[in-house]
Formats: sequence, structure tokens, C-alpha cells
Amino acid sequence: MPDSTAPHTAEPRPPVNPWLLTPHHPAQERPGPQPPQRDVRQLPGTVAPPAEMLPWHPQPPPDPQDWRQRLWWMGVHGGAGTSTLAGLFPGSVDAGRAWPNPAPPQRAAVVLVARTNSAGLLWASRAAAQWAAGWVPPSTTLLGLVWVADTPKRAKELESRRRVISGALPRTWEVPWVEPWRLGHTVRFDDLPAAVRRMAADIAGLAHVPAPGSPGS
Repeated sequence: MPDSTAPHTAEPRPPVNPWLLTPHHPAQERPGPQPPQRDVRQLPGTVAPPAEMLPWHPQPPPDPQDWRQRLWWMGVHGGAGTSTLAGLFPGSVDAGRAWPNPAPPQRAAVVLVARTNSAGLLWASRAAAQWAAGWVPPSTTLLGLVWVADTPKRAKELESRRRVISGALPRTWEVPWVEPWRLGHTVRFDDLPAAVRRMAADIAGLAHVPAPGSPGS
């Protein structure tokens, strides 16, 4: 008989990925035959509740334009600034609040966009977790996320959260407050803040599209 007085040693728990929206707990699974393993990106609802995920665009019909030459700006919440950023890149697309979903073998280059307010941080973290968990269209390439300032002065109490979320994404850029944009005015690209021009050059190189202000744009 086992010695009931022997000290109990807890088995080490496997590490939990904090960016998975629904952590995996094998001990809570019901016994019985398991279904064949499938890519979670093909199983809507298996990674996180729908309320915590951004949807996919319905797969579009064949397009004569090459999806690989299309840059998509995806807002993680309403009013993020996708239409303004799309206006910088002729031919780029405002995806709204849904992941582009081209039919393979085509691919879509995606840049997430979020304001630096509390709602923007919340939805940016959800989008980052959704991407980290693999619940995005398999033909999507996430380039990174653009933080768009929501006020002329940065809110210090939100900055630490923004840095943590940024660390979960491939790369991030910051767009400072641009007063003419708030008023609905058009601003010449050369007159935009240097941070915006650097961001545009970086993203153009990653997406293999002409940079704003270049002869091919």
C-alpha cells in the first residue's frame, strides 16, 4: 500500500501563453476519443468567444488585381483612423474592423490601427491575442500595428499598457496628433510629421508597394 504519510509533490504545470485568449487546460478535458487535429484557424469559436475576436471578411470573388500588391488597414475599433492612413497609400484598402480573407494562394498584407485611448488599448490587445493564437485567415500576413494619438498630449497612465501590447506584435509605429486631420483637412505628405513619413516608408518596404510621395505612388 502507498504510504499515506509521504509528502505530496505537485506535478509541474505546463507554461501558459498569456496571449492566448482561452488557455488550454488538459486536466479539464472530458475523456473519450478525440477528433482529428485541425488548424484552429479553420475552426471558428475554438480559440476565443466571438465577442473577444474581430471577424473575417467573407472570402471575395476572384479579383483581377493581385492581392499581394494590396495593403490593408484594419481598425481594431471604430474611429481608429484607417481611412486617413489608407488615403496616404493610393491603392491600399480600408478593411474596416475585419481581417482580409483572400483565397489562397493569394495573401493580404495587414496593418492594424488603434487609438491610444483605453478602448484602443483594449481592442489592440484582443487583436494581438487573436493573432498570437492563430485565429486569423491563413492567407493574412500581419505587418504590425499603428498607434494613432487620440490627444495632443500622451496619457501617461496608459503608456505602460501600450508598451506591453506592442511587445506582442511584429512591430509598431506611432502617429502623433495631427490637428489638420482632426479638422478634416488634407495635408501634403511632405508637410506631415517626420514620424508619419518614417512609418509610411517602413510599411511601404514591408508591403512591397510604392511609398507615398514616390514616382510610382
